[in-house]
Amino acid sequence: MDAREEMTPGQMRFVVRCYQFMDSKEARAAFGIHRTRELVGKCLGIAHSTVSTVVAAYKADNTTDFEVRSPMLPCKQVM
Repeated sequence: MDAREEMTPGQMRFVVRCYQFMDSKEARAAFGIHRTRELVGKCLGIAHSTVSTVVAAYKADNTTDFEVRSPMLPCKQVM
């Protein structure tokens, strides 16, 4: 993923699901995972900070219903 590329809600849900799996007791016992966010970032090819941002948003609302952020306001149509 390119630097500063916006993630879609589906991509954010995928990050959360990977994090939840790698943070589970079974995964930690099987793989010895202690740096979950770092490993999720490496697995998905995204920055550790991106994983932290998405997981923080998930934990704040406890939902994976992410919304698409619009970078610009809609243009006025001239008639």
